[in-house]
Amino acid sequence: MIGFKQIRFMALLAATLFCAGPSSLTGLAEKPKDEKTVQAQIVLTVSESKRLIAKAVARMPIVKHALKNGMVIIAKGTTNTYVAEELLGRKIAHGAYVLGRTYPEKAGKKLQPVEDIKELVLVKGKLRDDVWRMPTINNMAKERTGYPTQKPEKLLAKLILASTKRGGLVFDPFMGAGSSVVTAKKLDRNFLGVEIDTGYCLLAAKRLGMAELDGTIQGYRDGVFWERNTLKTQKKTKK
Repeated sequence: MIGFKQIRFMALLAATLFCAGPSSLTGLAEKPKDEKTVQAQIVLTVSESKRLIAKAVARMPIVKHALKNGMVIIAKGTTNTYVAEELLGRKIAHGAYVLGRTYPEKAGKKLQPVEDIKELVLVKGKLRDDVWRMPTINNMAKERTGYPTQKPEKLLAKLILASTKRGGLVFDPFMGAGSSVVTAKKLDRNFLGVEIDTGYCLLAAKRLGMAELDGTIQGYRDGVFWERNTLKTQKKTKK
């Protein structure tokens, strides 16, 4: 996996070579003494810099291979908006593909409201809209156990509700910290779990006991799956 800093370096390197001219690509070739040397320094704006980074990402062999044969998921972000445009070949509302926007309290230019765009998923180069988009478990969430591959109860609830009826059986042969059986219990399903680690078995048993007192599933309420940060909307709907 190539990190953002590496991509940024590659983009800046490409810009440097472009500005310096073809002779810089050879590196070792010496110029004739009578040839005049021209040096230039170019300052890019923020948007120009992001566009250059995006063009470099779109031309990376690993990205081209994933577009042709696999899956590409473009996370939200100001720079990734430009990446999405390069990969899709069309414009995207820049204020709609970010994690958040900062609005001026009094002075300054007022930002126009935009409709939020979900994370873009491309499978073999084609945009897919039949993908469940779900964030990882919040560090402060009550359900978080620290188990390395713990799945959100909200995700498991979708799977259980789609594949079983109330009173049905949910079997997990690799139970881990017990998220699947705990979610099954909260949804009035019978459950059976298998786990080789004694510590995780005890943790799962503890969580099952806690589910007796608290049967809520974060993000699932009154038969509706809610997006994150929609608590106010949920309260209005309940009224």
